[in-house]
Amino acid sequence: MNEKNLFTPTSHFVDSHGLTLHVVEWGQGPKALVCHHGFLDHARTWDKMALALADEYRLIAVDARGHGDSDWVGQGGYYHFQEYVRDLDAVIRALVPEPFVMMGHSMGGRVASIYTGTYPESCLGLVLIEGSGPQTTEGETYPQLMRSWIETTRHVRKKERKTLPSLEAAAERLKKSNPKLEHTLALDLATHGTEKTTAGYRWKFDPLHMSKSPLPVTLDIVKYFNMNFDKPVLIFRGLDSEAHCDTPDIGEWPGQTRLIDVKNAGHMIQHDNVSEVLTHLRPFLASTFKKAQGDP
Repeated sequence: MNEKNLFTPTSHFVDSHGLTLHVVEWGQGPKALVCHHGFLDHARTWDKMALALADEYRLIAVDARGHGDSDWVGQGGYYHFQEYVRDLDAVIRALVPEPFVMMGHSMGGRVASIYTGTYPESCLGLVLIEGSGPQTTEGETYPQLMRSWIETTRHVRKKERKTLPSLEAAAERLKKSNPKLEHTLALDLATHGTEKTTAGYRWKFDPLHMSKSPLPVTLDIVKYFNMNFDKPVLIFRGLDSEAHCDTPDIGEWPGQTRLIDVKNAGHMIQHDNVSEVLTHLRPFLASTFKKAQGDP
């Protein structure tokens, strides 16, 4: 296969219980890396990493339901967290027959952790890039969370969706959220993360995501999934990030875990400092796949 085929992403569409999910693939071969993006992001968030790894690995990145080019849920539906995990299973069953390593960013890290704890036999290792979600939720707040969720979901899709005048403006909006973001990458992310309308450009994600789940999947729940996964875990934490990512000491994985603090990176480490991530990710992947093959 020539270089263009290896490094030019291709699209797949997978049915998951009636919704069509968009999946992007780079590379080829028997060593697969399955990737799940974070909240309000999309599969092309992995572009820089994919271009660096596609000569050796096959990368499969999903657009979660209601994100990117995947379907939105219908009227009366909602984005309950377990649906992301079930969708991930549908993608893996459709496209990933070979052994694989799972990688998730932010919310996608939580999805990845739950999947690997549910099907520990099918995954060789886990990579978390600022993988996180709510750490804990006080029980007395649940009634208010439920009330807020019901009231928000009444109208959030009915609001007029804001538009931006150009892709350049969308890129600048992303750079405002992450000042470390290079302009070329910001423009690429904006291109894949927006759709053109008669009024301008608007983000592809379903505005229903702007409502807050009444029953968040917190770490005190996820740790029981983590405890069921005894394979290697590699965790990246951005030193400039304000997010509270899951770490070996609180995640309670029983197997070998390693935490890497990445300099010059915030929450979006896969955008901010890919070279540092690759320095540690490449040997982790090589070792993980080598062990799976039974090599000493």
